[in-house]
Amino acid sequence: MSAENVETVLRTHEALGKGDFEAAARGFHPDATWHNTSDFPGEAVCVGVQAIMDFWRGLLSAFEWTGYVEQVLDGEDTVVLGIHSTAQGRASGVPVDAGYAVAHRMRDGKIGRADVYGSWDKAVKAVGLDG
Repeated sequence: MSAENVETVLRTHEALGKGDFEAAARGFHPDATWHNTSDFPGEAVCVGVQAIMDFWRGLLSAFEWTGYVEQVLDGEDTVVLGIHSTAQGRASGVPVDAGYAVAHRMRDGKIGRADVYGSWDKAVKAVGLDG
């Protein structure tokens, strides 16, 4: 288990949620990829740190978003976060209340790949951990 990996992932997600893209970018490997569930708006796959930051900029510009971590599972080079988020469409006012999980594969101490799943169980099973 790697406390450093967990800290990197938590710090990066906190920065993303606050819209601090400079700080968030530091948590990703230069060749990182972000794979979205089909339930997320926007690109299905973001390749590279800039594309990931652009995805999050778009998400935060479209929604007034708040998210918090409910669960953390560390598996050496993989960190899974269970996240609960609430949001409201800035233009539409439509409310969103959703839980999802993100599995992070670490590379060189940074996030090399992030896969978003619709549930904690799907994420944990996909990366072969017991949660």
